[in-house]
Order: sequence, then C-alpha cells, then structure tokens
Amino acid sequence: MLRRRRFFLGETLTRADQPLPDLVWLAPDAREMTDDDWQRGDAHCVGVFLNGDAIAEPDPRGRPVVDDSFLLLTNSHWEPVDFRLPDAAYGERWSALIDTADPEGIPDEAEHKAGTGLTVGARSLVLLSRPSRKTG
Repeated sequence: MLRRRRFFLGETLTRADQPLPDLVWLAPDAREMTDDDWQRGDAHCVGVFLNGDAIAEPDPRGRPVVDDSFLLLTNSHWEPVDFRLPDAAYGERWSALIDTADPEGIPDEAEHKAGTGLTVGARSLVLLSRPSRKTG
C-alpha cells in the first residue's frame, strides 16, 4: 500500500465488492473532507484512509494486489485533538502501529473499534492498520 507504482485516484473501483475509494481524506469527526474543510483556517488536523483492498494496478505478473489498509491521523496543532474513527465500512477494528506522541513511538496494545474516539497528541501522528478483507 505504501509502495505504490501509481498515484492514488481517490475513486472507487468498478467492482461491486469494493465500495470504498483507494484514498479518502477525513476530518477529525470522521466525515469525508469537503472543499470547504480544506479552506478552514483552523484545519490543523486531517486523517487519511489508504484502502489496501482497492489497489487498481496488478503486480508484474498480472495478479491482483491486496494489502492491509491504513488510517493515518495527523495533528499539527499544539494541543491534543480527539479523532473519531470512521464507521465499520472502513474497518471494524484497527491496530495502532505508530504513535509519535509516545516517547518510544510504541502505541498502546489495544484494538480500536470503528466509531470510537482516539486522541492524537500535539504535533504528532498515529498510524493504524487493519488486515485486508480479501484472502489470497
């Protein structure tokens, strides 16, 4: 997912089994960001969903490519910000991989459920992952 050969499109694949785009920008309240959100003077925080199940390009042998999906929550504000995780359509459970607010960068061990809150420390980011929904 993080070593793509092509740019994200922000579009949904034309497959019934993949209703979500390859990339979605999210406001801290888990809404998909609008043009107005990008223009706000107080827009210190943003989340981005990277959909590992919606990789459009095949591997060098023509096989479909799938990967874990990621949710990157960034906070450039000088105070902590509460994010709401997106609904279960994006993923029912998320595991934290990185939390730069932690002095050692090691996040808590807890899983985070869809729709729950998560505080991102001041001037830091949290990277969450969920396994691919597709098998082999």
